[in-house]
Amino acid sequence: MSWGGITGDISFAVKKIKKIYPLHLITLLAVAAMILLSNIVHSNFDWNQIGYFLSNIFLVQSWLPFSEGYFSFNAVSWYLSNALFLYFMFPRFLRIIRKNKVRAMQITTASVVLQLLIAVLLFKSPDVWFSENITKWITYICPLYRVGDFLVGCMTGYMFLKRKDRLDSKVSTIIEAAILIIVVYQIYIYTKYDFWQAYKFDLFWIPISTVFIFVFASCNGWISKTFSRNRILILIGDVSAQSFLIHKIVIEFCKLFMSNKVVLTMISFIGTLICSVIYLKIEYFIMCKIKVTDER
Repeated sequence: MSWGGITGDISFAVKKIKKIYPLHLITLLAVAAMILLSNIVHSNFDWNQIGYFLSNIFLVQSWLPFSEGYFSFNAVSWYLSNALFLYFMFPRFLRIIRKNKVRAMQITTASVVLQLLIAVLLFKSPDVWFSENITKWITYICPLYRVGDFLVGCMTGYMFLKRKDRLDSKVSTIIEAAILIIVVYQIYIYTKYDFWQAYKFDLFWIPISTVFIFVFASCNGWISKTFSRNRILILIGDVSAQSFLIHKIVIEFCKLFMSNKVVLTMISFIGTLICSVIYLKIEYFIMCKIKVTDER
């Protein structure tokens, strides 16, 4: 794998993002149509929406430090904006990893420490420095802040691929069970208590998610092996990128017909999976048709 400078890095980023980009455009246009219809009905047009729309087209919305911008239209698509930037950064960081693993680890550690320092400095926000809106952007949305997360993921992936020794199946099963217990406990803490928002948005999840991915990707224990053979979990994994882009729209649609949180969650989850599978089926059909046409 090789890339040539900035041009190569840009090409790599575009190549990685283009698979999900058509769905981004579909969801963007769908939400834009609903907003336009609402504006026409209520005779209330916000001209800033044009700028927000363009920022979504070019995937730069997460660089806007206010929720009206980074959460505009299909709110969850800000992650694609971050992904485009982080994919751009990936080739150069991979070059560093291959050239000097110690330096790569130092850069990763420094990035995470910087994230923590920023979160500490914003501890008294919004009362002192920034509004809660800006604090959330800095510690959750901002692409530069998420570089630390991304580098941790890169180093985790590299160490996973280079690992040599595998743990015993029984030991791995115990570790996997312990990780699941910790995950459940953290979810409980996250939902039960209102604590330090600048930490809660991101850093709270880095340690356990890193260990979870590394251990369960190894598939040494009984739990991970069971998960890896479960067709439903495999399906969820296969459509996860599409589901994330679709789920917000599905939830908002379901809210029009139901209010019970449990029912809403279940129906939205199932609806999101169905929509994601249908999209992939249609996409596959279209790509096959294009391939046949090109061959002719």
